[in-house]
Amino acid sequence: MSKDWYTKNEVAEKLGISLGTVYHWAKQGKLSKIEDPNTNIREARYLKEEVDALHGKLQENRPDGIRPSSLARQLKVPVSKVYNIIRENNLPVNEFPIGDERTGISIPEELIETIHNELKKSLPKRGTSAEFFNYHYDIALFQRFTTPNGQDIRVMRNEKSDWGFYHQSRTFIPYTTGISEYRYIPTYLIHQKNIAVKGYVDFILPKDSNESFDLLDFAYEHWGVENVRLREQDLYIEFSIKSGVRQVSAPLPESLSLATIEKYIHAGKVQVDGEEWTLVSGSQNFMLDLPEDLMKLLRKAAKRENISMSGYVESVLDEKLR
Repeated sequence: MSKDWYTKNEVAEKLGISLGTVYHWAKQGKLSKIEDPNTNIREARYLKEEVDALHGKLQENRPDGIRPSSLARQLKVPVSKVYNIIRENNLPVNEFPIGDERTGISIPEELIETIHNELKKSLPKRGTSAEFFNYHYDIALFQRFTTPNGQDIRVMRNEKSDWGFYHQSRTFIPYTTGISEYRYIPTYLIHQKNIAVKGYVDFILPKDSNESFDLLDFAYEHWGVENVRLREQDLYIEFSIKSGVRQVSAPLPESLSLATIEKYIHAGKVQVDGEEWTLVSGSQNFMLDLPEDLMKLLRKAAKRENISMSGYVESVLDEKLR
């Protein structure tokens, strides 16, 4: 049996408007609330026939494309992120009237990839330790090993997510085979004392650059897997090092310089004074005390957007303050 009502979220989804607009239109009388068919559920219901009619009217003036809210759900980000990218890059989106002298936005298909690429630049670049560190083998993704004849070879994963190495012929060699039969050995240790998290310096490392992997080696050896984060993408590596002051007695490899390192920084900065390295986080933390009822609303809103509560607060503040 089909229902004759929509929830508030369903109305927002069908009409391509925000939850705030649903509330506003209901207050104006454009949408009619109906009695809740289930008294155990307090969520408002809206007359299906009326919503469908309004949807048809809106569709008459709506150009082809995808709504920002729909694209945000596909990309699993707050819709404010999509709006920010459109605004900051002055993208030529389609606008259409939705009543009360207000306009809606429709994103042409050819802009979706542009928004996706811009979004990648603004998202946090920190993978979890499980993404790049294998506890069983005690190895890290892209860690450098050496063959018996002195050639470098790196830890990789194949399409099945098996850990191992790729030979020059692109033949995949499982990790245990590489160690027992081919006698590959690690060129450095990957563990250091765990540093308290006070922030991160984030890097974008292109895979087609040898400098990227030299930086990874240097960080693995002198900060350890305990103090870095890594997430592999198709063409680049999202890499982060915990901020703070650290003594590093070893010199940089000849292939690296401070200027080289800085060009790969996405957020934060690095300062070097002799053996003292100071990594300054690209973001700062602060405590936010909220009433319990507001915290519940925040938790629900973040869950609805499929992001963390801190990420939701950041997106809302960014939209309001800008």
